[in-house]
Amino acid sequence: MNGAVALVVVVICLESRVVFHSFGRYIQVPPPLNYLSVTTTMLGGAAGAGAYALGMISDAFSSLAFTALAIVVSVAGAIVVGFPVLACTEMVMPMSSSRDRSMFQTYDYNFSSFQEWCWKQFNVKPRPTWITTEFGGHEQYFWP
Repeated sequence: MNGAVALVVVVICLESRVVFHSFGRYIQVPPPLNYLSVTTTMLGGAAGAGAYALGMISDAFSSLAFTALAIVVSVAGAIVVGFPVLACTEMVMPMSSSRDRSMFQTYDYNFSSFQEWCWKQFNVKPRPTWITTEFGGHEQYFWP
């Protein structure tokens, strides 16, 4: 029991000092949702890793609970930091809309302003051709 309490204290101290102090500018979710998401990610991840390390995941129910916890932890972490970083590095998705063709507000995509935003937020430059460079797709293949 003392070990679990110590783990919670260490995780909360790391969360407040390291995550919010050092990496606060990367968190794209407004308070109080950012605190809830980061706490869910860190404490949930620590609880899952601890349960796995102690051999507490042995039957179907505990395996199902561990899987559900892993999904919740992953989603919370992705919401807090993952998606905006991915949008700036690997999944650049230029989108725009017009009043004539969409129900959304008029928005013109501007790559240079998007590039500036990524540099200010994450110190990275967008790589719009990363996915085709990494996985191919420059050639056109037609199936018979």
